[in-house]
Parts: sequence; structure tokens; C-alpha cells
Amino acid sequence: MKYSTTAIIVSYKSKWIIENCIKSIEKNTKIIIVENSKDYELKKFLEKKYKNLDVIINDNNGFGNAANIGALKAKTKYLLFLGPDTKLENKAIKNIIKIAKNFNDNFGAILPTDVNKKVTTTLEVKKSRGTALIFIKKNTFLKVGLFDESFFLYYEDNDLLERILKKKLKIYEVSIKFQHSYGSHDKKYHEPIEINRHWHFMWSMFNFYKKKENYFYAILYTLPTLIRCFFKLCLNYFFNKKKHLIYKARFEGLINSYLNKKSWYRPKIN
Repeated sequence: MKYSTTAIIVSYKSKWIIENCIKSIEKNTKIIIVENSKDYELKKFLEKKYKNLDVIINDNNGFGNAANIGALKAKTKYLLFLGPDTKLENKAIKNIIKIAKNFNDNFGAILPTDVNKKVTTTLEVKKSRGTALIFIKKNTFLKVGLFDESFFLYYEDNDLLERILKKKLKIYEVSIKFQHSYGSHDKKYHEPIEINRHWHFMWSMFNFYKKKENYFYAILYTLPTLIRCFFKLCLNYFFNKKKHLIYKARFEGLINSYLNKKSWYRPKIN
């Protein structure tokens, strides 16, 4: 079968939820899963069950690295980046392609809408933001420079959309819906992955604004958050150890970004 779109899913400890995502994708769409936890059993199971699907086993170098690997392997005109914790509405990709054709393919990116948002028409997006799904032409993705792999987790999407806008390309939010579960990892790994998420969220937020504006702007933007994190990690040391570790991770993520260190932290999972 000749495909026009490749859905690219980055997976990490997501076996329990990923099939919900896969089943929501039309069968005439190619699917590439980049598996960052080296789950060879998942690869064997999924490739046997789904004929339009390939699984790439990858070292865990972050979302951007894995998404870029999937995109470069894809041979289709369009790419759809989505997480394993998302589920598309019926015929979503077919309808997005129809919108792309109505634009004569003159767009930078198309963003489907969370089912909880009241979007009923096509809206132009004029500022970069976080998003769970990005539909983009492969040649546009290559033109703007792929995902920035210095981000291990979070803000890669903001950064990509920022570069699309700087190229004077249009970004549209459309009324095609998806559900987002906001968590794709196996719950038995919840605590170490939560700490990892919070560390990288703060590191990535600072580095996004440093890249977008400058170092001193990023300091001013994030300094109130740093102060709050410090007081909360101290307070929760006595009252809530789990929250203490979360705020410690947030504080340390920001401090490492202030010191211009790379996003080195990784989840401590056996």
C-alpha cells in the first residue's frame, strides 16, 4: 500500500496504553514507533499484529532524538507526531489531509484539538505553544531543522513551532479532536518518571526562553519559579517526602539550566 502520511509515536514504558493510540489511526496510514526503553517484546508483538507498523528500538536520548529518527525513516509526504497517550477521533487523519489540500499544502503545521477545548473552526496560531499532536509536511520539517535534540523532554514542540513561525509559515489549529491521557508510562514506574519529568520540564522551560530571547530574559522569567521551588522543597522536607523530591527535581533542573549544563538527568529505573 502507498501511504501519504506516517504517524510517528515515541514510546517509553508505554505498552499498557499504546494500542489505544494505534487503533485510532486509520489503517491506510503508516505507523513508526520509536521505542526508547528497548522493549523488544513490544516490537515483536506490535509488528506481528499490525501490518502498517514498524518499531524502531532506540537508546533513550529523549523525545526529540526519537521523533527525528522516525521522521527521517518515513517515506511519506506528511508526518503526524503524536504521543502513545493520545487517541484520535474517527477519520482524523483523512480529515486533516483534506484540510491540507484545501490550503493547497501552503501551511507550516496543522494542530488537532484536545477534545476538552471548544474549537469549532480553523484558527491561525500566532504564538508557539506546547501541543500533543503536530501534522506537518516532511519537507517543511526538514526545512526548519527537525526537533532540537538538546531538549530531552518538554518544549521541543514549542521550539519547533517557534521556528516554523520565524520562517513566516502559517500554523493552524483545527476542530479535529483527540483525547489525551496525560501520562503514557507504566504506573509501576510512576515515581522515578515523575521526578524525571519535573526536572526536565524546568530545564527545558529555561532553555526554550534562552534560545528564543536570551540568557538574562530566561533568568528573569524563571526566577520566581526557582524561589517558589526552593521554599516548597524546604517545607515539604518535613511534611511530604514525595512532594519534597518533586520540588527538589524542579529546583535542580532550573539550577542546572542556569549553569548552562546539558539535560543530563535520566529516570532511575531498573
